[in-house]
Amino acid sequence: MLLTVCFGIAAAADATATRLYVTWYPWQADSVLAAWALKRHVSMAAEFEAAPNGAPVPADQALDIPESLYRRNGLRTAYEEVLRLHRVDSPCAERLRPIVRVLELASWRKAEHPEAENFEAGLLPLLPRQPGKGGLATAFAYVDQFCSTKGATPR
Repeated sequence: MLLTVCFGIAAAADATATRLYVTWYPWQADSVLAAWALKRHVSMAAEFEAAPNGAPVPADQALDIPESLYRRNGLRTAYEEVLRLHRVDSPCAERLRPIVRVLELASWRKAEHPEAENFEAGLLPLLPRQPGKGGLATAFAYVDQFCSTKGATPR
């Protein structure tokens, strides 16, 4: 029982601890959705930054770059790695999974998947236009709105 209580306290502390995640600029749908999943399902206090492409990033802060636990591989997107490693299971997470797979792993097939194409078209204009910290609030709101609607992608 003591172990359960300690684990619960540690999990609660992790959920509220501020943690910085850094990716390389420019933001892409996969890295934004990975950030969204971390913010909504792992740590509400998480913060995000885009560093210039190729800049060194500490492995414990890395998001969707080669040094990261949350990176694309041949089987999964960075977003799916966040879901898998943190055991995230929600209807929204599952609704986004096929969209990010098309956008990240089979981008040449976007035209065959109008929901993915429309989702990306609505998301990309909301992304930060230069490297820096923050700037994802409107993109996260777009994802939240997408998850709360049935059918068409929000605009």
